[in-house]
Amino acid sequence: MRKSIIDRLIGRHEGRPDEEFIHSLYKELLGREGDPQGITHYLDRLRQGKISRGDLITNFLESEEFRFKCSSKIPPLWRGLRRAFNLGNISAGVTARFAYRLILNRPIDTVALRLWRKRLRENRSNRVWLINSLFMSTEYANLVTDHPLSDQMMLNYLHKERCKLVRSLPQGDLIVDLGGSSPNNPRGALLAMGYPHKFRTLLIVDLPVNESLKMRMAKETYHVVQTELGEVRYVYQDMRDIGNLGIQGGSVDLFWMGQSVEHIEESDFDKVLQLIYKYLKPGGYFCFDTPNRLITFIQSPNRYIHPDHKIEYFFENLVKKLKKAGFEIIQTLGIGLADESIRQNRFLPGYMIENIGINQDPEHSYIFYFKTKKNR
Repeated sequence: MRKSIIDRLIGRHEGRPDEEFIHSLYKELLGREGDPQGITHYLDRLRQGKISRGDLITNFLESEEFRFKCSSKIPPLWRGLRRAFNLGNISAGVTARFAYRLILNRPIDTVALRLWRKRLRENRSNRVWLINSLFMSTEYANLVTDHPLSDQMMLNYLHKERCKLVRSLPQGDLIVDLGGSSPNNPRGALLAMGYPHKFRTLLIVDLPVNESLKMRMAKETYHVVQTELGEVRYVYQDMRDIGNLGIQGGSVDLFWMGQSVEHIEESDFDKVLQLIYKYLKPGGYFCFDTPNRLITFIQSPNRYIHPDHKIEYFFENLVKKLKKAGFEIIQTLGIGLADESIRQNRFLPGYMIENIGINQDPEHSYIFYFKTKKNR
């Protein structure tokens, strides 16, 4: 599937100048105008022969931003659908019937057929909209409750809700994102997930290449990236060493750790909390989300859910840590209500899909989120 996309994009833009080609990729794959720093970066690498056009397309397809835009992290079924839909110029009606039969395992109803025929005839790219709408439907969620794909589906839904959380984060002039790189996306995970506010500097601190599973996927590293929201700077080091970043105490508006606290030892996190408190402005925010061990233990009682995890926390343990470090807890939220998994002592991803939204019950959710503040 990826090869066919790459071949089609290369063929469609054959003979066009490199800069025009890059602008087109931003619009076609990410649905936005390219930021000047990103365009210059890719243009230089193309002209210097460091990457091919195919390599560049691959970078876009592997980016966090692209996965969020098209909700395409459902590998086997998605690949099958895209491959099937690329086998010639099949009609709008056949496309809709095929999608309903394969995804929902039933014939398409008359009303839906009429609707999708119209949309697909208007624009063939609406095939992606058709597929995503079926995958995200309540009917499909019910269908996969006990299906082998349900775990993967749950992760897709969790990611979508986490993006909503990111878009609700406070605005800050100086932001430090601990563990926030997004392999092969120079904007970083925070912007790729939709952070909306302008800033002066976003400082991303993450491990050097090859020191974690995530960073082993990185084909290149970044240093300074200009975006439409502000300047993104990278420092590749252990997040436990944030005292060496050269920033002044009391100068940071927002610290963010998106699914990062579980990647360092508990004793190291205690030290990181002290440093975060030191470098936050009075009134500054520390926000983070992390998996809930009350639920992940039911899912995986003999090991943590990710090989890079050093610990997975219970909600009440983090409440104690944050208060001890001096933080005021402003808000706690959950994603993926899992109270039924707790009641049955059986991991039920399908139930979580049905109850995936952001909720007010973090203690019984698959992921919990903390928004905290430094008051003095």
